[in-house]
Amino acid sequence: MAHPEWPSLTIVGVHSWREILRNHLTHDLLGKIFYRLALIFRHEFTLPSNLRVVQSPPIAELRRLQLASGVHVCPSEQEGFGHYINEARALSALVITTNHPPMNEFIVDNVTGILVQHDPPFFEGYQGMAPYFKSVANVRKDHICTGVSRVLAMDTDARKFMGKKARAAYEFDTNVMASNLINFGDEALARLK
Repeated sequence: MAHPEWPSLTIVGVHSWREILRNHLTHDLLGKIFYRLALIFRHEFTLPSNLRVVQSPPIAELRRLQLASGVHVCPSEQEGFGHYINEARALSALVITTNHPPMNEFIVDNVTGILVQHDPPFFEGYQGMAPYFKSVANVRKDHICTGVSRVLAMDTDARKFMGKKARAAYEFDTNVMASNLINFGDEALARLK
């Protein structure tokens, strides 16, 4: 981890520490070479002391972890809807996420959370229609580190206030969605008559 001075970070997901490291190191040719040499010489990649990886926890443990943190780092490259961002907002957590749709539709920068930048999407020549679709955002670790640094520069009260604003936005969005679904159902029933 590039910042051993930071508070502890818990990574929750389906990947083990070794898989996370392999995926991180093998993005470019030099990283692939380094990773393979390390395996050949049986180098063990140790987990930094302020980093913890929890692989596929049971739901009760996941909920405990979510409730234990006032800051949720959700740097998605792409989302279908953003359920884990909404889970964080529902818990009044300060959310760090990507400034790319749909993630930035849930968070207002410096109001309900922190938006991190990303590199532009890269299209292959054969993807002629790609510019007309929502693409994957290329989020680098330095983008995420910038967002985390912004949060660490805030005092606890400012973080809590931002989390409360995120919760209020979540409640508003939930009520709008429920109202829209009721109206949709009413319109559908009216057309069936």
